[in-house]
Amino acid sequence: MILNKPSLTRQKHWVYFAIALILVIGVYVVYGVNMVNWRNSPDFGWRTMYDSGPNVVAEVMESGKAAGLRVGDVIQAINGKTYTTFDDLYLKVRDDKIGSVNTYTVLRDGRTLQVSITTYRLGLSNVLIRSGPLFLIGLIYAAIGILVFLMKPKAPESRLFFAMTGSLGMMVSLSGPSDLLHPLWLFSIRDLIEKIVPASMIHLALIFPKTRTVLKKIPGLWLSPYLIAISLFIACKVSSSSYWHAPHVLILLYYVYLLFGIVFFLFSTVWNLFKDPSIVIRLQSRVIFMGLMLGFFIPAADLFSRYYWGFYLFPNPTVGFAIFLTMFPLSIGYTIVKHDLFAIDVIVRRTYGYILSTASIIGVYALIVSLLNVSFRSSEASRSPIFSIIFALGVVFFFRPLHERFQRFVDRVFYRQRYDYRKTIKDVSEAMISILDPEKIQKMLIGSVVKEMFLENGLLLLPDKKTHGYYVHAAEGTDVGNLASVQLLEDNALTRIVREKNNAILRDEIDLNPLYEKDREALRQTFHSFHSNLMLPMNYVNTF
Repeated sequence: MILNKPSLTRQKHWVYFAIALILVIGVYVVYGVNMVNWRNSPDFGWRTMYDSGPNVVAEVMESGKAAGLRVGDVIQAINGKTYTTFDDLYLKVRDDKIGSVNTYTVLRDGRTLQVSITTYRLGLSNVLIRSGPLFLIGLIYAAIGILVFLMKPKAPESRLFFAMTGSLGMMVSLSGPSDLLHPLWLFSIRDLIEKIVPASMIHLALIFPKTRTVLKKIPGLWLSPYLIAISLFIACKVSSSSYWHAPHVLILLYYVYLLFGIVFFLFSTVWNLFKDPSIVIRLQSRVIFMGLMLGFFIPAADLFSRYYWGFYLFPNPTVGFAIFLTMFPLSIGYTIVKHDLFAIDVIVRRTYGYILSTASIIGVYALIVSLLNVSFRSSEASRSPIFSIIFALGVVFFFRPLHERFQRFVDRVFYRQRYDYRKTIKDVSEAMISILDPEKIQKMLIGSVVKEMFLENGLLLLPDKKTHGYYVHAAEGTDVGNLASVQLLEDNALTRIVREKNNAILRDEIDLNPLYEKDREALRQTFHSFHSNLMLPMNYVNTF
């Protein structure tokens, strides 16, 4: 039995994953059965929303439009019966028999109207139109979490990411029902899932892409977001008889908590992006930040344009929001799975180059069209096929050199990569040929590297035969005063790994690569003692 304990401990992440996966699959199966059964449900021609109340028309279907019902209408009575609750609407005042006619007393712009709508069978196609898109998008969220976990199952952030995407996916999938959920306890599951979403976002922000210092000092702090979520859920259950009867103050508190979870994650990402000293953490945060902007900014722009200009970016704002929100979990999943995130830097640099090049071409096109319109007092010149052909040929011949110029500009000004590195190696090589003094070569070497590559500090360590270690022989930079006395001993873990690997080791690599798990703490301390982010071995061959 004792021999089995370590094995069970090593496999516990699979146990947690299996339990969570069974719960997620169970919810989706039950909801899927509901979708199939809804094909026989009545279609009343309109729907309301829980946050707007049972009397306000939030969506109008074809039969409702044909009868003259509009979004925003206030239903005062159905078939002569007044009502104030969702229970009355769902179970008492409407006739749900297929073919029956319901007469609605409607208040619109201060006038009272009578609208009669025939009740039809909903049908599977209408169910798929109303509930299918959100069901599929939520399923995609959950699938992203499953895929990330399977690619990196031992990482704690993978398990937490699956918890977030699973709960977010179920919340999205269950948010567009075509009829009542059966059994009714599924509404309680939906309510709990909604409360868990902001808690899981806060928890993930506390440990990824780096564990916050406050969580290290207070390990149990991660429970706080979930305690708030459970408290909100219990308060809703105690104070209301059903999901749609929750007090408005509790609904408002939930929306505030959900907004806080999003803002907390955004603030954590921005803080890492600009303040964290780790290159890898900043790159990870950059990708997540881009996912956040795409996931929330574009849908927000759609809502803004709808409200102020009546311009629709997406026919269905709910579906549009859900589709772009996929960028958010995708960006986090990519950063969790990807070990070597410096490839992202290359993608970002190339993207900037193409953006500048494309923007220049669009600007030139707009300028030429404007000049032609002003010169000829007409837009016919710019609409001519000859003009389009000439401009297209110009783009073919000039886009590549233009793009290369912009890319060199981006690389040099913002990233200082490749071109500067090659120039530095060239300058150092030429200088070493002309200098015979080893001391001058060593100082010039570290000085040139720090200066040309815009580094803060640089140290050159040489072997010491007496101590059987390495000492700082040359230092260059802004903060090297306390580093001259630091030594790297022969039996140090970093010395051994550099010798075995015979290649550079990044400080952030030791946190990401499981190969360094045994020596991780010792490696961290060594990097910290040298205030270093990179250790690079330099080999030479004595030919004498």
